[in-house]
Amino acid sequence: MATVHRLAEPRNISMPVKALWLAALTLFSTLSACATMQNGSAAAQPLADELAVSTTLDTLYRAFCFDANAEPDWDTQRGLFAEGAAFAAPFGSGDTPRAVNAEQFITDFRKHVQTSPRGETGYHESIVHAQIQVFGTIAHAFVVFDGFVPGDAPDARGVDSIQLVRGPEGWLVASFTTQYESADTPLPKSFLPH
Repeated sequence: MATVHRLAEPRNISMPVKALWLAALTLFSTLSACATMQNGSAAAQPLADELAVSTTLDTLYRAFCFDANAEPDWDTQRGLFAEGAAFAAPFGSGDTPRAVNAEQFITDFRKHVQTSPRGETGYHESIVHAQIQVFGTIAHAFVVFDGFVPGDAPDARGVDSIQLVRGPEGWLVASFTTQYESADTPLPKSFLPH
């Protein structure tokens, strides 16, 4: 809520001084209005950015999904990856983490789709909840997702940690890492909607 400042009008002053006082009051009011508009715009910008990041995430997860005897939308995925983006495959507590670039990620993902039973059944992931934080041209999202064969109940849940950067044409994925939920790594309640 904007704060309204009122100045008491001076009494018993000459016309030139009164005109100067009115000019100062007008300038002060204009500056206050401009500051209020800028603060309102500044407050609205993070919300607009969060919505834009959310839209990018929705598009990304739709591009990962595929039906039986089909494949994910590789071209849409490529269009959402920043140049040099890094992808770390899920790994266990004793494993050495390994990150790859976008093309290697797509190659590995395509091989998995073509050689696993999921290639025949299809597989979808849906966003359960996303915690999005934006600061200037960078954003981070913890995305809780459910994975499932189309028509079946979810059979996997996990969290993707996704960093994004804002380019001239919108938000792009800069890095992507996944942790699946398990008995040893239950999903923190703070990651779910309250």
